[in-house]
Amino acid sequence: MEVELSGRGRAKIRPPKKIASSEIDFQKSWSVIEGAISEIQNKNASKLSFEDLYRRAYNLVLRKHGSVLYENVQSVIRNHLENHIRTRLLSYVDTEETVKESLSGTVSSTASGQGQSASVSCEDDEDEGMETEVTHRSTLTSNDNKKDTNLEYSQKQFLQALNKEWEDHLLSMRMISDVLMYLDRVYAKEFHLPLVYDIGLNAFRDRVIKYNNNEIGEKVIDIIIGYINKSRHGVIIDKFILKAIIFMFVSLPETFTLDNHTSVNNNNNNNNGNNSGNGGNGNGENYYLKYFEPKLMNSSDEYFSKISNDLLKEKSGTLYINNVMQLIKDEEIRMSLILPEISCPSLVELIDKDLITRNMEHIMKLDNDGLKTWINEDNFKILSSLYTLISRVDSEHEMLKRQLRILILSTGEELEQNAKSASAVTAAAATTSTVAPSGKESSNDTPPPGEKEKLKKKVSSKESLTQNSIKRIKDILQMKVKYDNVIKKSFNNNPEFQR
Repeated sequence: MEVELSGRGRAKIRPPKKIASSEIDFQKSWSVIEGAISEIQNKNASKLSFEDLYRRAYNLVLRKHGSVLYENVQSVIRNHLENHIRTRLLSYVDTEETVKESLSGTVSSTASGQGQSASVSCEDDEDEGMETEVTHRSTLTSNDNKKDTNLEYSQKQFLQALNKEWEDHLLSMRMISDVLMYLDRVYAKEFHLPLVYDIGLNAFRDRVIKYNNNEIGEKVIDIIIGYINKSRHGVIIDKFILKAIIFMFVSLPETFTLDNHTSVNNNNNNNNGNNSGNGGNGNGENYYLKYFEPKLMNSSDEYFSKISNDLLKEKSGTLYINNVMQLIKDEEIRMSLILPEISCPSLVELIDKDLITRNMEHIMKLDNDGLKTWINEDNFKILSSLYTLISRVDSEHEMLKRQLRILILSTGEELEQNAKSASAVTAAAATTSTVAPSGKESSNDTPPPGEKEKLKKKVSSKESLTQNSIKRIKDILQMKVKYDNVIKKSFNNNPEFQR
């Protein structure tokens, strides 16, 4: 403080000099924060002072540097993902392509060698030629198996690497967001911007998964759907890695809402990366719904349609129903182990459409192994399975009622026709027995010799008509008992079928 004496001896106090531009403070603090973010991303956070970092970020936001700090943090995160994580993952993609090309070349050269062996076998004796051909076929099969094994190994390595990078990134973002908590609370919320944690999610989506026309994302989707199809054919797969990657897809939001941060972060803390419930992003559209699920549904539709068509060619209703029941059971287990709940309704609807709604009426109409055969043979087990399947798509069971109605009417007509035929035969016999040998009707007087036998036949024909009527009634009652048993034992005693 300087003091000047005026002419009258009064002191003049000068104000203190202002501190140099606050820009110097920002650069200094930002340099420390930037270095700390890099250390966190490189897993060297043990030596950092989070209290000091928080205080620096707090002061920058307090001095109205929130906007610059926010943009700089976003830039550092994006650059790290694009230049380091994405580069490491692309090396696995390149390895997979190399495996495909090298093995494809091996198969081609083997096929070429097989062609050469064929020409040699023409010159040598026939036995030697056949032996050479068998050897090359064996080599070709061996190369195919090697191709599948190596390709699957490289794909699994790729998924494991992606999951590791994702988990490391989430851990880094939790630590970074802790340091920049005041930036979230004041600046981001005031201007309705994604929180720091969400910056990391969006950056991983845009700079890793979707970068370069969804390059890595498309590759991952194809691999996962390939694994799911292998599982459908009985191949044992690593369900845990698929579940983890799918959870990552669910956690990547396509539309931003202020609730996304809490949803994703809490799910990751509670589930440790495991897929549970609706996944991480329960609000708005996510990468899974926009990119993965449509391809999954297309692939599943092709698979179910092919299975359905193959089973229909067998023309066996029992085979069809048993296989569909098992397929649905397996698919439901697979859904619970791999896919999020948000996909279950769509996939169930697809299964029901392709395997039940589209074909079940045709199956019931089969002559040799359809609804009529099952009822006639009291095959309550297959009828129960039929009822269960139709219940999935039609709570009123109209499809089943319609076919039962047709079958009952057809059976009733058969009984009626049989009764008429029996009555006609009996009536013809009765008419013949009332005619005398001369062709004239017998008088009511005492019958001549030989007519007594004819009268006995007439009485017998009347008894036959009575017996035919009784048999007809019994057949109808037996049919009712049979259908009542079916309703009771196979149709859950549903009263709607008793009307």
